[in-house]
Amino acid sequence: MNFWKRSADYIGKTFLYQIVMSFFGIMMYEATQFNLVLYIIGTLCVLAFYAYILISQSLQKGAKMAEFDHRNKVDSSPFAGFFLSFAAFLPTIVLSAVSCIAPPYYADGSGRNVVPYILNRCFLQGMHLGVLQKLFPTTAEGAAAEVAAANAAAANSQAPYLLLLALPWILLCGLSYLYGYKRFCKGSVNGSFRKEGTEN
Repeated sequence: MNFWKRSADYIGKTFLYQIVMSFFGIMMYEATQFNLVLYIIGTLCVLAFYAYILISQSLQKGAKMAEFDHRNKVDSSPFAGFFLSFAAFLPTIVLSAVSCIAPPYYADGSGRNVVPYILNRCFLQGMHLGVLQKLFPTTAEGAAAEVAAANAAAANSQAPYLLLLALPWILLCGLSYLYGYKRFCKGSVNGSFRKEGTEN
């Protein structure tokens, strides 16, 4: 329980960064969508900046947890970062899974399960909007019924990718945490902080 209490700040910040970077990604897409070069540069910058934020905070958290273990002569798993990042991305995973099980739109464009899709795409994974719109573009041409059907097909196609796109970030956070923990451990004498007979 103490471990999770000490990790609540990391989980909360990681979740908050999803929201902040989602809005940043949407704004970047809206500003660059009509120029291909700027569109590509903007999308790459958003993803690179998001990766930098996650790596930085995960490295620091791993090192801080290792320092705590060293100070209190206990061992916690250096792989804990994978569980912490999974917890931070759990709302994203759940919303993505819901959209995979029940696609957001019917074939004619009418709404079916729109709310989880919109919450996920706009508030948590807007940083991927540039990528998703390139893979599954929505249309603004044609008859209203045709546009609605095309947009529905694009949205339904995007739903599984929203789940897949969350997984690399979880992996990145976990590996960064692991590296930060191990890097601090190298400064210890034995690479292990537990005294014989010491309990967690």
